[in-house]
Amino acid sequence: NAHRRQRQMCIRDRSIPLALLIASCGGGDDTKDLKKVHIEVVGDTLDMFIPDTLVAAVELSENTYGATQVTIGSGFEILVEQLDADVSMKKIDIDGDEVYKKERFIINEPDFISWEVSVPGMEQHSFHFYGNVEVNGMNYSVSDNPEHAPFTEAQVAVMVDAVRSLK
Repeated sequence: NAHRRQRQMCIRDRSIPLALLIASCGGGDDTKDLKKVHIEVVGDTLDMFIPDTLVAAVELSENTYGATQVTIGSGFEILVEQLDADVSMKKIDIDGDEVYKKERFIINEPDFISWEVSVPGMEQHSFHFYGNVEVNGMNYSVSDNPEHAPFTEAQVAVMVDAVRSLK
């Protein structure tokens, strides 16, 4: 059956962003291809939806700065804090970085950015995101963990979709 083959293709290809998984493999509010993860940020319980293709255990911890860290395997590590991220200041930092050269912004919104950087003279590129999401009238700062090994564009796309699903 064509729908079953399409669903199997979506599950096998981990580089497909979460929004595409929703649209292509069930659509709408159907979350059968997603799993809900409960996270706590300063006493608030939030729900985040992640692709069910992420099969590693979900690890929740608090980092040294008080942010909730959500880790799933080696390619998914986000930080969530109950505060406003200063996206315009982050853009200035990115543009002025003398080690990591900004290649491009993938998402460039007033409250949310995703970007690609490289180290001049090296082949490796890494991808990151930083911004704000609003849940029940509260702003939360979200980002990849900058202390983690470099993330791929596909990994960041999955993390971005996950933080944008926070409820």
